[in-house]
Amino acid sequence: MKIAISRQDLIHLIGKIQAIVPTKPPFPALGHVLLESKENMLTLSATDLTTSMKLFCPAQVMEEGSIALPARKFFQLIRELTSADILICSSQESASITSGTSLFKMSGLDKTKFPDLPDFSLGTQFSIENSLLKEMLVRSSFAAARDDNRQVLKGILFQNLKKIATFIGTDGKRLAKLQAVISSLEDVEGSYILPLKAVEEIIKLLENEQEQAKVCLMQDKISIELNSVILISKLLFGKYPDIDKVIPQKSSDPLVIHREELLSLLRQVSLFTPDTTTAVRFSL
Repeated sequence: MKIAISRQDLIHLIGKIQAIVPTKPPFPALGHVLLESKENMLTLSATDLTTSMKLFCPAQVMEEGSIALPARKFFQLIRELTSADILICSSQESASITSGTSLFKMSGLDKTKFPDLPDFSLGTQFSIENSLLKEMLVRSSFAAARDDNRQVLKGILFQNLKKIATFIGTDGKRLAKLQAVISSLEDVEGSYILPLKAVEEIIKLLENEQEQAKVCLMQDKISIELNSVILISKLLFGKYPDIDKVIPQKSSDPLVIHREELLSLLRQVSLFTPDTTTAVRFSL
């Protein structure tokens, strides 16, 4: 492999993919990032076996090839370089990185030792506006559990029935349920539990709210494609709580209050709550 690429473009890719690389990988290959060059395009891939990401970026490809490099060292080195362009060459299981008058060499792994990413050719696909998907995930993920023995609560339940998409998050104490009409979901029905880590990474990727995301669903995994980024995640398995039994079907005494006014009052009162609890008492 032999490619030339802009340092800024490479740093932009690193900023998106670095969170996927596990800090303590169970085996060495997971601590690496896979670089592949083909047809004037550089592809970066990383995985922790639960969540995976693949990024694409234009590059000057002089020789096609691939190599997996230690992610943390590679990311740190690229950030410290000062030249505008970087030349990366690889041969077997080693790579050289040239920046200006500086030359660095790294040992890596052959592509065959890096885990293969899942195939979604048989998955069910649909499109959704970035702005809508971001709103649904942000407003439901805050209620999901961060620390709970029940794995299903560490995810967002996505359900679809006759174009009505439902997003649900709960930690057993609070609950968020949102619904939206998505016309492209006409032929998609089912329930899926998205891991919270994948949800948080998807939210980060939804930068351009005017565009659409391509979603592909399979029984045990999900894929989100956004421009030059593909994020893949395994789904959680288990029985999600029946939240319909928790939400009242009808309220006899509805209360209407101005949102911004309520937020202001809560911020004022919260200054006097102890650190051990953040409870606020309402008297109506």
